Amino acid sequence: MQGLEKKNISVVIFEPDIHRDTFLGFKVIKNFQAFETSVDLIVANRFDPLLADVSKKVFTRDIFQSD
Repeated sequence: MQGLEKKNISVVIFEPDIHRDTFLGFKVIKNFQAFETSVDLIVANRFDPLLADVSKKVFTRDIFQSD
């Protein structure tokens, strides 16, 4: 994330369980609808059904949506 920031790419985090406005200096968004409309690309470790509506924005290593 720091590498992206060094290239002037804005990074935000979607995490409803973080109870702060920032994490490691990055803005935290707790509302998924607000998150999905404010980003161009979503990097996810795992594909979650919540991402189905924005799947064209999702980059994940979980290409088979199984692990």
